[in-house]
Amino acid sequence: MYKIDVKKLSFAFIILFFTQLQAKTHILRSSHQLFQQVEKSHLPTDWHLLDHQVDGLLGLSLFEAQKNLKEYCALSTNKKITIAIIDSGFDVLHPIFKSNLWINEKEIPNNGIDDDKNGYTDDIIGWNFLGNKNVSAHYSLDGQNLIDFIPTPSQEHLRWDSLAKTRRLKQLKIKNELDELSVSQQLEYKQLQQEIDRKQSRAKKLWQEYKVDLTIMQKAYELLQVKAPLSLEQVKRITAHSKAQQQAKSTLIKFKQQGTDLVFLQEQVQLYQVQANIHYNIDYDGREKIIKDKDQLIFEKGYGNNDIYGPNALHGTHVAGITSALLKPFNQSCTQIKIMPIKAIPDGDERDKDIINALNYALDNGANIINLSFGKFYSAHKAEVQKVLLKAKKQNTLIIQAAGNEYLDLDSKPSYPSAFIQGKKLENYLVIGASTPHKDENVFASFSNYGKKTVDMLAPGVLIHSATPEFGHAKLSGTSTSAPMVSALAGIILAANPDLTAQETITRLKQGATDLNGLEIFKTGLGTVKLEDIVVSPKIINFHKTLLYLLNRSFIAKS
Repeated sequence: MYKIDVKKLSFAFIILFFTQLQAKTHILRSSHQLFQQVEKSHLPTDWHLLDHQVDGLLGLSLFEAQKNLKEYCALSTNKKITIAIIDSGFDVLHPIFKSNLWINEKEIPNNGIDDDKNGYTDDIIGWNFLGNKNVSAHYSLDGQNLIDFIPTPSQEHLRWDSLAKTRRLKQLKIKNELDELSVSQQLEYKQLQQEIDRKQSRAKKLWQEYKVDLTIMQKAYELLQVKAPLSLEQVKRITAHSKAQQQAKSTLIKFKQQGTDLVFLQEQVQLYQVQANIHYNIDYDGREKIIKDKDQLIFEKGYGNNDIYGPNALHGTHVAGITSALLKPFNQSCTQIKIMPIKAIPDGDERDKDIINALNYALDNGANIINLSFGKFYSAHKAEVQKVLLKAKKQNTLIIQAAGNEYLDLDSKPSYPSAFIQGKKLENYLVIGASTPHKDENVFASFSNYGKKTVDMLAPGVLIHSATPEFGHAKLSGTSTSAPMVSALAGIILAANPDLTAQETITRLKQGATDLNGLEIFKTGLGTVKLEDIVVSPKIINFHKTLLYLLNRSFIAKS
């Protein structure tokens, strides 16, 4: 690693890298659990709430559904329905969550006692499996509403973690040093070592390249004596008074023409720095320093703390915000569908242990639905995770999982957690792909994973507007945004009939969906195929049609 003194950069330095910039290809991250950014669009901010017949966009038909809200409320029960969302962190003070959060009524806030004897002290609105147990957050409630929240210091949270394959390599390395590897493990060790070394080297290379780009752009702004950000047109209007300023202006124009700005470069520097130093680093030990749990004890209660916010709450806030926004009109009218936030997903691969205990927490505290907007392709404790998934099935809890954003066929490349145990699919499990607003060959989102046996149905997943930390909002894309829409609708179905089995709830989700059977789509690498060739049910969930179905009304004509 080397450091660059921006103040010492010269005009010659900018010229040196200008030609490199012209040929540079920027590589965006495409993570299974994180959002994949897409290009800007003129779509309405609320397109995913619109109706195809009325508005011409394949949204959820929420506004149309609200026309039948009074009738729905007449059949809805007053029973509480709980949707657990296992994710990265949650800004629970965001207005979108007002009156929609699950409150642990058996726990007395801030007294340092496990009042309900569930193994978790002061778990008022959920739990954080990525925190230091020696600190806790402070919650202020007004009845069933959260009115204030004092989080723990950010350094007491595990923000980043290594990848599952990196951790596996570390285990094999230790066994290799003890000469305890079997023949098959020796081969696995060699292959993993080559893979991780290659990926870490690539990350280090890109980290340094983006650092150089970032430094060039910062120096260009400095030479021009202007402040970022500027648009391409604003840069073009700058008057350059010297040769150095002319070159700086040309450099900024080239950056802008590529769609590159300071924020993007800063994000890429951090991304590849984290990959190099944490994701692919077998010596990373952040968990041992922060969480200090009993590493070998897979089923463990009580580690972590009650602070479900933390330093990387974008993903969780956005995901839970989608569910909460969809529930708002129903909860304000008649239902009691609450969100239970559970923090267990770092930047990196989630640990099977944390997922196991997060699932157990949700199940033990009465979750009817569990949303999983994450996944990975290697599971160190697959059997133990399956044990908890079977527990969810036994308790009639519906699990809804995002399919992932790698554009892979999950039939041939399994993702974990998995709906399949010994080749048989769990009846209480749904895997959701992402759809676009357009009822044409592009209806299936380009990034979405697929699978004729593994991906069950679709929900909108492109440029979805939702909450972000610090009272913000953003449009983000990915199957992570699709799954929480299905979770919300499943909650609405259950509120009308709490005695339904998970399988019966799934049936109603599909019965009330927009049917796209026979629609031909184009997928790179696959060519032209019918939608039913790459998903179990070629359908997009629809709130209006589902409510009509629940009301025993005839559906409007197919959209």
